[in-house]
Amino acid sequence: MRMTKWLEDEIVKHKLTNDKLQNSETLFRGILEITPIAIILVSKHTERIKYLNAQAVELLCADGADLIGRNLSEYFVNPQDVKVLNESFTINKNVSKNDISMKRSDGSRFIGFVTVIPSIYEEEEVALSCIVDMTEQKKVEETLKWNNDCIIELNKELTNINSNLINKSIKDGLTNLYNHQYMNEVLEVKLQEISKTNENLCLMMMDIDHFKRVNDKYGHLTGDKVLTVVAEIIMKNTSNNDYIGRYGGEEFIVVLPNNDLETAAAIAENLRWNISNFDFGLDGLKVTISIGVVQYTGEKSNFLINRADRLLYQAKSNGRNRVEIKLNQIA
Repeated sequence: MRMTKWLEDEIVKHKLTNDKLQNSETLFRGILEITPIAIILVSKHTERIKYLNAQAVELLCADGADLIGRNLSEYFVNPQDVKVLNESFTINKNVSKNDISMKRSDGSRFIGFVTVIPSIYEEEEVALSCIVDMTEQKKVEETLKWNNDCIIELNKELTNINSNLINKSIKDGLTNLYNHQYMNEVLEVKLQEISKTNENLCLMMMDIDHFKRVNDKYGHLTGDKVLTVVAEIIMKNTSNNDYIGRYGGEEFIVVLPNNDLETAAAIAENLRWNISNFDFGLDGLKVTISIGVVQYTGEKSNFLINRADRLLYQAKSNGRNRVEIKLNQIA
């Protein structure tokens, strides 16, 4: 009697447990069915599909009954992705992998974001796989990336165009030296700077001697060559801290920050010598230059330029091809 009673009690307990399990599984299925994500349950033992919700059936474009018992790996384009997921799942239990190339039953492909977590279904260990179709999002991302790349390239082009426009606005087209207007601006800025630091600054004004004769005898193309060569000689014989400009037709200006008059005069003499000894490769063509050099003494920029200009013409009056640094009383 006791044994019978015990068996009856155990049967009731097992029935209650079974009812709870069935109710729990029904609830579990219900949750999976209303979830707006494709969910597939794969047996850890057989690696076969045990269950998939309506969203998974729709995503894989197949009859749900046909998918039960199939290997989920059949819907992966690259077997390596399956291997990586399985190995990671074995080690970490919870796995997420983006940008997986997958295929449907009809052969069409999509980009999936796959998440796998361990679960229990029908008293068996399963891998619960959530799959999200990322194809459209990837297209949007690629479009955004393409647009962003285009914007970056456009910005580069605009930067280059802007840089070229700035260069054209401040550079002389023939010699690539700074132009008259920009040199005036540079001089103003430099004078403002040294008014606070009390540093030295010198200015050179120089003019090619008898340049009209060069044009008349050899032509304007040779005249242009002479201008570019003189510009190159000036650039080679001054420092990167100096500012060089074409001030007029055959007239040049050089601003020399941090130089005293003695140093500036030596630079000017070196320029004069290099220009007068340059071989242009044309019989009879020799070019010389006259230079006036001044040191800033607190005056305004236009007075400083005027002082250097007067010394330049004094050099011409004294025979040309020379450097003047001291203004004669009669000049």
